[in-house]
Formats: sequence, structure tokens, C-alpha cells
Amino acid sequence: MDAAYVVYDGSYYRWNATVNDETTFVEMQMTPTDQAAVLEAGSKPYETASANVQEAIDTVAVTDRNMVEPGVYRRGDTYYTVAPENTGALAANIVEAFFGYVLTPVGRGFVAVALGLLTYQYRESFTDRVLTVRRALVVAALGVPIALVGTAIFESGSLTRFVTSPASTFIVSSGVVAGVLVHQRRWRWLVGWTALVCVVSVGASALALGVLGVVFGGFRLFVGLLAGAVSLGFGAWFAQEQVDTPAENMDA
Repeated sequence: MDAAYVVYDGSYYRWNATVNDETTFVEMQMTPTDQAAVLEAGSKPYETASANVQEAIDTVAVTDRNMVEPGVYRRGDTYYTVAPENTGALAANIVEAFFGYVLTPVGRGFVAVALGLLTYQYRESFTDRVLTVRRALVVAALGVPIALVGTAIFESGSLTRFVTSPASTFIVSSGVVAGVLVHQRRWRWLVGWTALVCVVSVGASALALGVLGVVFGGFRLFVGLLAGAVSLGFGAWFAQEQVDTPAENMDA
């Protein structure tokens, strides 16, 4: 046990546990102490507390959507215990932030697909099927600058988000390329494209977050592929038929 103090039967004790390496016996010592010593050792200075904790101490209570670090804080000779009053609301905020973190790239991917399709449809208003493979690649790539702009404006702007957010958005928008390949029955191209998207997504996450990024990258990949099914549907719907000469089908 790493505890420095214990409370037993209403009294406070300094705790110490020593393990004998040869016998594995544990020697426990409890030295009586007073409440003031425990508070002094276990509290944190007011000056080092976060802004929302300081506000809670100053105003007795504060409503804040951010995480509040619970604990005992010391200002002068007065001690304050800070803790969330509504743990259910705190859990809801955590879940909301998690889904926002995961689903934001999904929305940006859909925006990229919508803008790309509208642009090509505007250029060729008399054509129902406007997507070639090359055009679908342009639409998919549009997700990257959209994610970068969104990250810069609406998010914290951390360097890792400038890597993971475009990668996650690209998974969703890349579904439009898969849709064109499905419509044109280019199955080997489809397998290669899917593998490339998986490698780029997980690799970017690992580059930004290290080993832990592989786990998060895999989860984002799963969500992105599910959401990318919508982009795949649009890609298949607007795809042109495959022509005999591949070069003609690749022209933008």
C-alpha cells in the first residue's frame, strides 16, 4: 500500500509498510498523528489549482462543463474540499466529449463529399453521373483541408489533432472512391484502395500518439469505415460507367 496516512476508529495515523524481500513478510507500522498534519500533507496550495477549482473555492460553487480535479486545497489557514456534486452530469459530459471526438471527422467527411459532388454537378449540370475515379480521388482528398480548417477554428489546435483529424476525415470521404470502384466492378483496385486507406489512417494515428495511437487509430478506422458506407453509396450512384480505355475514365 502506498498510502501515507490511514484513519481508524476516528483517529489518524501515519502509515508505513515494509516488505522483507527474503521472507515476503510485511511489517506495518501506524504512528498516531493529528488531523492538522494530515491536512497539511494531503492538501494542494490554492495557487497551483486550476482556474475552475479556484473559482469554486472563491464562489463556494461553480457550474463548469470541464473536468474538475477533486481534492483538498489550502489557502492560508483554511482548507477546502472540492468534488463534483453531480457525478451523473460529469459522466454525461465525458461520454458527450468522446462521441464528439469520434463523430466530428464523420461530419467533415460528409461535407467534403457533398461539396465535391455539388461542384462537379454544377460544372456538368446535364449529366447525372459525374464521377470518374480521378474525380472521386479529388472529392476524397477534399476532406483533408476541410478537417485542417475545422481543427484550426473549432478545436484546441494541438499538433496531434492536426494529424489525426484529417486522417479520420479522409477515411469517411474516401468511401466515394470505393463507391466508384464498386460501380465499375474494379475489385482488385477496391481491395488495394481499402488497404491503402487503412494503412494511412492507423499509421497517421501511430505517428501522432505512438503505440497508443494504434488502438485509437483502429477504433477510428472502424467508425470511419462504417460511416464511409454512406459515401460509398453516393460514389456508386454518381459513378460513370467504366470505358474500354482506362485513361479516358481517369480524365477529370
